[in-house]
Amino acid sequence: MFDLFESPLGKGCFGEVWGGVCRLTGRKFAIKKSTKYTPVDSKNFLKEARMFQRIPRSPYILKYFKSWVDSDQVFIQTDLCHMNLSDYSKNGPTEEIEVWWVLKDLLRGLEHLHRANLLHNDIKPENCLLSTGGFWKLADFGCCSVSSEPITAGDEGDGRYIAPEVLATMTPTKASDVFSLGLTVLEITTYLYMVANGAERQAILNGQIPNRFFKSVSLELRGLLGLMKHLDPGARPNCAECLDHPTVKRVRYRFKFSGSVKILVDNASDANDSTKRKLFDGNNNNLKKRMM
Repeated sequence: MFDLFESPLGKGCFGEVWGGVCRLTGRKFAIKKSTKYTPVDSKNFLKEARMFQRIPRSPYILKYFKSWVDSDQVFIQTDLCHMNLSDYSKNGPTEEIEVWWVLKDLLRGLEHLHRANLLHNDIKPENCLLSTGGFWKLADFGCCSVSSEPITAGDEGDGRYIAPEVLATMTPTKASDVFSLGLTVLEITTYLYMVANGAERQAILNGQIPNRFFKSVSLELRGLLGLMKHLDPGARPNCAECLDHPTVKRVRYRFKFSGSVKILVDNASDANDSTKRKLFDGNNNNLKKRMM
């Protein structure tokens, strides 16, 4: 059915992700397969496959094709993406114009998930993927749950990005997803290393981050991320409110990839004009002022 790449694209606690080429069509896909063979591990993989099937299609959600079991291993076939957010930002803080683009796409994906009454529960840079078409997509739905349902230990996601109230109640909410997305984007903005506990995490949660980490970061972005990771879940904006932020609304360009070269293109009209270099609507002078 598939010819797999020579080495896996990524590895996790319960499985590996391989690139594969369909023998019939020549199209490339990602194939996630379980590496452990216990009934519990197979159940976790099957849960992810079932969640994929419940999520309506969206450009901002990793596209699912099918899943199957072979020789006690579970396989999940999805779109093959360019890279994850962790790899994208590995060379230092991400430029703000790109941070807004990342944030808007992921907010759209999360809003889409929440409209389906589902929670992601494990948003982190490794689970945010960039497609070759230039869309940031939410991926890895192994911890996904129905909204307002309690979860069991082990299903709460990565402790570095989890909202504090989830640790206390084991009941995630849409607000806890917003918190995790806020920390994810804060990480690529500041290049801070997120930790699961201790004084460093407490300082991050309390907003006690030295100004030197926000060099060239606008007050608009810093303020929005601060609200998204607010300790009070009721004080956090929902996805629709974040998307209604004036700067988020102005983002209309995205990057497409030609080999390893990023080309800035208009996501609205004239999308084929690769000479355009403007990320926001409005003039460049206003952009520079917002970025100071």
